[in-house]
Formats: sequence, C-alpha cells, structure tokens
Amino acid sequence: MKPPIAPFRLLLLLFAQGVLLHGYSETGSPIFKRLTTSDGLSQGHVSAVLKDYKGFMWFATDEGLNKYDGYRFTVYKYNPDQKNSIRSNYVYDLLEDNAGNLWVGTAVGLDKYNREKDIFIHYSLDAPANVKDVFQDSKNRIWVATTSGLYLLNTATGGFSSFRHDAGNAYSISNNFVYHLAEDREGRLWMATQDGANWFDPQTGRFVCFRN
Repeated sequence: MKPPIAPFRLLLLLFAQGVLLHGYSETGSPIFKRLTTSDGLSQGHVSAVLKDYKGFMWFATDEGLNKYDGYRFTVYKYNPDQKNSIRSNYVYDLLEDNAGNLWVGTAVGLDKYNREKDIFIHYSLDAPANVKDVFQDSKNRIWVATTSGLYLLNTATGGFSSFRHDAGNAYSISNNFVYHLAEDREGRLWMATQDGANWFDPQTGRFVCFRN
C-alpha cells in the first residue's frame, strides 16, 4: 500500500480547470504539480480544499467529493440506491473539526463522513438550502451558513437551531443568504450575507448589520 501524501509544504491554488500543488525541492526550487480530470479529479471547478489529520487531501467539486492520497483520487458521488452515499454531487465547503470529524456542505444540506464505515451521515435542515460554509467556533460549536439562513448544529441530537431574517425584528440577521462565517477575538460570529455584513452575539441572540 502506498503511503498518504508526503509531509512537505503545500500551497494549494485553485483554478477553473483543476488544482495546482506547490512544493519545494531539496535545493529550494519551487515544484509545481497540476492535478486535473486527466489525473482522476472528478471535475475542474474546485470550491474548497482540505488536508485532514491523516494527510489526505479533499477537494469539493461540482461533480462529487474527491479524496487524494498523493497518487490517486477516490471520488464520492451521490447514488440514489445507497442511502449513505453523499447527499449531492454539488459540494461547496469542507471542515475538519477539532475532534477530526469531516463535515461536508452540499447543495441540499450537511453531511458528516464516517471514515471507519466509508459512509456519509446526513443532517437535515428545516428548509431546502445550499450549504455555503461550515465553521467551528472557539467553543467548538458547528455553524452552517446556507442560502436559507444561519444554523447552529446540536452535535448531541443532530438537530439545528435556525436564525432567519425577520422584517419585524431589527436585531435579526439582515438576509437569509449567508456566504461565509468567521469569529473575532471577542467571540462574536461574523457573516457575509447578500445584504451586508453581520455580527452575532450568541449570548443575546442579536445580530448587528453593517451595510455599505
């Protein structure tokens, strides 16, 4: 069996037609290796890249989730005849949490990959949504940014708390289409939406919107 990716420095650059791996030779000269569909990558549009704790590279594409061991690709695609296949071929984001769990944001919801059984566990949202970002904060909470609002996952029950725009509440999120999540040093959760940037205080449940 060939070992996983060798432990050298990687700079990953995403292009419209594949992935460029950048390392360094013993002399310090840059070495580039471009990975495309000819190498087994399922599709050239790569939305997210992740190196997991075992050294495998994961690539989110519009035609499935790809795992790369340094030599070959394994591609995970939706199979309607297998209930534990990945939920959708459109994969937008990847997160490995502090416990080593691999979370997969797709066009129809959130999945968690079970490495031992090589299957996907599905987490159902309360509305159809594309998952744009999966984020773990400093308190190990899993937040999910979607096209239908912001969600907080209860990892114990598998359920979600949802946060959506309410025209009658000035402290609700400004828009349900959420692109990206980040946390500042004070523990506030920031998000980019279709209607400005918001920060959220989980203690008070209030959102503050900043518009141009």
